[in-house]
Amino acid sequence: MRSTLLAACAVIALTPFAARADIIFTPKDTGGIGEINILFDQGPINAITITGEVDHSGALVDFTSLTGQILHQEAAGQADIEVLPNPGNTLMTSMDMHAVANTAWGDVIIDLDAAGNPCGGGTNTCGTALITATDNFNHTFQDVISNGTNFVTMQTVAGTNEFITDVQVTEFAPDPTTGTFGWTSFKQPRVSGVCELVTPTSCTPLAVPEPSALLAFLAAGLGTGFWWGVSRWLRGRQRFHWRPNLVG
Repeated sequence: MRSTLLAACAVIALTPFAARADIIFTPKDTGGIGEINILFDQGPINAITITGEVDHSGALVDFTSLTGQILHQEAAGQADIEVLPNPGNTLMTSMDMHAVANTAWGDVIIDLDAAGNPCGGGTNTCGTALITATDNFNHTFQDVISNGTNFVTMQTVAGTNEFITDVQVTEFAPDPTTGTFGWTSFKQPRVSGVCELVTPTSCTPLAVPEPSALLAFLAAGLGTGFWWGVSRWLRGRQRFHWRPNLVG
């Protein structure tokens, strides 16, 4: 019996399995982890689902109301999503932030703002919100943020093959005084470690140029264009330079 048990333990120990690590929730903007803004280029949009792009990566992100609200995105640029009928004051009651086309993220930062809502004052949400993050193994991890918290950072553990593919914000409990739940703006969602899932456990990083590298590239291009123009101008002067006829 004992030998059979030991043999079974040995088989389990030698059986390969996908590493799983918990997603770490932090109720603040941790910063300094290379996060990239999600941008909108479509202009004003009113829809249940709107799509943004991780800056300079080509990776798309869908934002969907899970409670059927009409999302409102006012202008091109950094994401700042509100809801109808009164954007900036109507309470948003849910959000699903989903990586499109087998892409994923190493970390996610979201900001639930609630300026001007019925629970106003110095608060950021009416009631408490349930944050659910899903990884590439379809494992879910949850945390609850209370009234007064707006930034939430979700991070995978460095060195693992775990990545975030989806983040949902839903109601955990309404405000005990007003009986309402929600927030007024889903602001500045940012991600880092953007990659494409080649297999369920392998994610290839997408090339996202750093701002400094992009500026250097633009500067080099402008410099090259400037000197090319100068050289053409000098060649033109040499070709058409007027020389007087000398009479002997």
